[in-house]
Amino acid sequence: MSKKSLRVSLALAALLFSISANAQIFGGGQVEQLMQRKREAEAAMKQKSDAQQNTGCKIVDSSADTLLAAWHSSKDMIITKKMHEDGPAKGKFISYKYYPDKGAIACNDGVVVAKIVEDGLEILDRDMKVTIKNGGVAINGEPCGVVTRDDITIYGRRLGYFSCEATRELVAFYFLHDYLNPDDLQKMKVAREEQKKREAEAEAAFKANMMLVTAGNFTSPTGTVIGKIASNGDVFNKAGQRLGHVSSDGKVTDFNGNAGSFNSKGMVYDKTGSPIGHIQPNGPVEDASGSRIGHIYNDGRFGDSSGSTVAKFSGNGRYVAAVCYYFFFRSIR
Repeated sequence: MSKKSLRVSLALAALLFSISANAQIFGGGQVEQLMQRKREAEAAMKQKSDAQQNTGCKIVDSSADTLLAAWHSSKDMIITKKMHEDGPAKGKFISYKYYPDKGAIACNDGVVVAKIVEDGLEILDRDMKVTIKNGGVAINGEPCGVVTRDDITIYGRRLGYFSCEATRELVAFYFLHDYLNPDDLQKMKVAREEQKKREAEAEAAFKANMMLVTAGNFTSPTGTVIGKIASNGDVFNKAGQRLGHVSSDGKVTDFNGNAGSFNSKGMVYDKTGSPIGHIQPNGPVEDASGSRIGHIYNDGRFGDSSGSTVAKFSGNGRYVAAVCYYFFFRSIR
């Protein structure tokens, strides 16, 4: 037998052995068993998918992280945890069906409660026109918040979110119609206006005192004194060693002479006059590139880049103290 014939014979033998082995392995109905297992796995996957679809995506209250309702995209329906207290649907969970072809949202008691229009929606039983443009929300013509495809914020307060994406109109409808009470919007508006007023007053006071040098201690979050500014503008570390001097005309000096300067617009400069940072009246402290390196709070606390408190100044001249702390006398930290 030639070498070529020998190779062919060996290959055929190996093939026959493989067929025989596989027949033994999958013989006796085992192929059918394997197919049955596959069918059972596919059925389990479908059952899980159907269950998820029936459950819907969650609609959640942001403040308490509690479940409020569910959005079923396959049914175009929102099902809430509230129940009808009277009427033909008494005792049933309140739900809302969206009819895309009619541009309407109807409650399961048969009442149409909202209409989708070109620039937002009209909530009929609240006499509310909700305009949505570029994500911004206006109620009856008054801008008041933002809405995305999964959450909404009104008057600075995040109301809640969908755990999946819906439409901006549906997100706005649920939270403005079903989550908020009719009086809530007015209360939120007043609270937001009062907050803005306080912020404006704090900003005005901050600007008025930006160049004010006052005596005060720098303390750590635990209350340990880590430095101070004397009434004459001298700056000291926690050991009582004099580090330099700051004055109300915006000049800062250290042992080597001129260290830098600052002005009433919040700009901070090094000794060559090059900008090295900026402190905004509303709190953020930024370096020359605009990256946040800290934050000033109204109560005298200083924060790091994430806003976490790292120190506090006891005097009124928070801006001057921040200039010293963040830019010129870092050994205070």
